[in-house]
Amino acid sequence: ITVTEGPGGIRVPALNQTFAIAQHGVYPAFRQTCVLIYHQVVQGGGTYDEPGDVTRAPWGGPPAAPPRWNQAVNDLLQTWAMQPPTAVIPLTTFDNYAAVQHAVLAPTAWTDVEQVKAGVASVWAAQVGEVRALLQPPTLTADTYFFLLHVLVGLLTGDTTTATLVEQLVSAVATSQEYPNDTFINQLIYLALMYLGDPLGPYGWNNAQLQTALTDISSVVANVGPAAPLILTSLAQHQKLLYAAASYPLVDPYNPGIGFTQRKTDTLAALDKARASLHAALPTGGEPPVRIVRQMPAASPPAR
Repeated sequence: ITVTEGPGGIRVPALNQTFAIAQHGVYPAFRQTCVLIYHQVVQGGGTYDEPGDVTRAPWGGPPAAPPRWNQAVNDLLQTWAMQPPTAVIPLTTFDNYAAVQHAVLAPTAWTDVEQVKAGVASVWAAQVGEVRALLQPPTLTADTYFFLLHVLVGLLTGDTTTATLVEQLVSAVATSQEYPNDTFINQLIYLALMYLGDPLGPYGWNNAQLQTALTDISSVVANVGPAAPLILTSLAQHQKLLYAAASYPLVDPYNPGIGFTQRKTDTLAALDKARASLHAALPTGGEPPVRIVRQMPAASPPAR
C-alpha cells in the first residue's frame, strides 16, 4: 500500500479513498493515514469508519479505544519515527509533510515571537509567585518538593529577576548528616528519587524507571542562565549513580549504614532549613533576593 498526495489531500489508492489534510492539520492527518494503513495491512481488513469498530480520538488521530489498538499504533509510529518504510509511505511524500509541519510549528518560522514572549510573561509571574509561596511554610512534603523541581526547571527561561531567584535557590546550601554543605538542587533531586523509588510510596519505581525520569527532566532543561548548568550537572551525577548502583537510592553507596527512611527524613529537613534561610533573605517585593554568602566546606561532599 502506498500513500500519495493529491489535490484533495492524502490518497490511499488501495483503499480507493482520499483524506483531506485540512480537516485535522498535516501531522494529525499523517498519523490518521498510519492508522488506516495499520488497520488495512496489520489487522488485515476493514475500514477506519467501520461502525462500532473503534472510538475516534477527538483530533482524528489514532483511535482512543480499544487501548490495545491505540498502543499498537503508537508503538508503530514511534518505531518509524522520522524514517517510515518507503514501501508504505514514499519518502518524498513524508518529506513534504515534514517540511509543512516544520514551517507551521518551528519557532524560527513564527512571525509573532514577541507576542508569544509577552503572552507567557504572566505565566512566569505566576510561577515565581508559586516559588515564593513555597518558601514560606516551615515544612513541605516530598510530593511538593517534586513539584518545586519541575517549577524551577520551567522558570529557567524567565526574565532576569526570575533567573536570579532560581539560581539563588538551586545553589543554596542544604546540609544533612549524609551530605554536609551540599546544594539545594542536589538534595532536591536526591529527595525526588527517594520519593519516586519508595516501594511503599505512590510510585514505587524501579531503577530503569528512575533513570528514564531523570533523562526526561534533563531533556527539557533549557541551558540558559546561571542555574541551568547546576541543574544539569546534578541530574547527570544522579544518573551516573543510578547506572552504577542498581539499588540507589534505596541503598546509598556513600551512606550504606544509614537506612532509607532516615535519609529521606534528613533530606527533607535539609531542604526545609535551606528554604527558611532563603526566605529570610528574600525581599517582600519583586526585587532580586539578597545573595547569601556561602561558607565552603573543608572537604567537598561525595560526588553524586
